[in-house]
Formats: sequence, C-alpha cells, structure tokens
Amino acid sequence: MIKNYSDEQLILKLKNLVQKEKALTVYILHHLCEVERRKLELSRGHSSLYKFCLHELGYSEAEALLRIRAMRLLKSIPEAEQKIQSGVLSLTNAAEIQNQIRRENDRRKKTALPQLTAEDKIEVLRLTENSSTRDCQRSLAIVFPEIQIEPREQTRVTRDNKTLIQFTANQELMEKLEKIKGLLAHKNFAGSYEQLFLELANLALKKLDPSQRPAACSQHKKLRNLKPELLQQQPHRHENKNQNQNQNQLNLNDPMDSRNSNAGLPTAPKEEAFRRNSS
Repeated sequence: MIKNYSDEQLILKLKNLVQKEKALTVYILHHLCEVERRKLELSRGHSSLYKFCLHELGYSEAEALLRIRAMRLLKSIPEAEQKIQSGVLSLTNAAEIQNQIRRENDRRKKTALPQLTAEDKIEVLRLTENSSTRDCQRSLAIVFPEIQIEPREQTRVTRDNKTLIQFTANQELMEKLEKIKGLLAHKNFAGSYEQLFLELANLALKKLDPSQRPAACSQHKKLRNLKPELLQQQPHRHENKNQNQNQNQLNLNDPMDSRNSNAGLPTAPKEEAFRRNSS
C-alpha cells in the first residue's frame, strides 16, 4: 500500500507518524513513572526499574537508560514534557540533562551547597533547546564545569587484539574530524571513528613513508637527482656550439678556405660566378 503513495503523500504520512511517535514517547515515560511509583518492578522480581525495562519491556541497555533518565527529568521539570513532544528537546538530550543535574546535585550535597532550584533547571532546558547532542553536551559542560571529567590519554588492550584509545579533543580538532568524515563518507558509511582514523593513517603513510610511495615517484626522484649533472653538462654543450660558430666565422674570413673561393671579388664578378655555378 505504501508503494502506491505519491511523493507528497508519503512525506505527509511520515511526518504524521513522527509526531505520533513523539507523543507516544511521552506517554511511555508517564507509564514508566507510574510503574516506579507503584514499585511494580520489585513486585515482578526485578531489582531495579532498569532491569524491568530490559527483561519485561525488551529494551536494549541504551534504550532503557535513555527512557528512565528522561522520565525522571519529566518528574523533576514538568515543562520538559511539552519540549519533548514538540521535538524541541530530544530524548537523548533530555536523558543527558537529567544525568548532569543529578551529578551536580550530588556534588553540591557533598560540599554542603544548596541544590539546584526549579528555576535553575528550567534555565538549563532553555539553553539546550534545539541543540544537537554535541552542542547540548558543550552547553552542559559550561553550566556545570565542576563535574566534567577530564580523562587522561591512555591506551588499553581489549579483546580480539583491539586497543581502546582515549584522549580529549578540542573544538577545532572535532570540527576538522567531522569535515573529513563527510569527505570520506563514501568509504565510511557508518561514520566510525575507527574507520576514519584508519583512512587518515593510510593517507599519511602514503605521503610520508618512502617505502609506500609509487614507483613513478621513485623514478621522478631519480630524475630529480640527475638534474645537477645535466645542468653541469649544459655549459659544455653551449661552449662547443659557440666554438663551432666562431670557427665558421674564421673560415669565412679566410681567403684560402675553399668554402670562401669568391671572397675578395667585386660584387659584379661575384654575381656572374654565382650564375655560372648555378647553371
């Protein structure tokens, strides 16, 4: 049936479904909130709401964590519901905001500082409206600088002979990596950083490693090395040419040279001699 839709009908149907999906997401969050209030996860044999989402609802670990955090944000800030339903606030960003608010309140509790007020939380929502995931994280890092983790650079061997590489990247580097990722999208469809760094390593080695340069480059290098010798030989060739020209000039001025047999004759006898020779 979908195949029979016109282009406009297909786009319109899809947009309607997306709106319903957002509304349904908020509806699911309210149901999760009520399950937690009744502690139904415990009565059904699960140690936490997280385990309930995994085993009863069939969510993946990431999906369960996103929905639980977003649900708790709705409990803390009711204004977030309308933002999620309208699409101004994504589920991913809602979960991240809740996570950082919780961590900030934990820090304040340990240092005997007052907890974040409702106004503080609403201001955080305002700062992260219509933001991408990265922009949302950047805004939260500015609002809550004390809880940001600065991981040290490290490498750790994992399974399957792979290595976990961890480091922090500034904004300039991230922008360049994203641009390169777009340029290499035909080779890296999934946008994997592992594949991205592999492509960058291959490009760098082709340019910097002499053993990986093409044969044509080696031949060019040989020719380039020969140029000083050729340049040293060129003055000799010019010198020989000049010597030949000078010798010819001397011969023409020599009345005994057979090639200059008409030398010394007046103009009229020269012309007569030329006609006899031509005939």
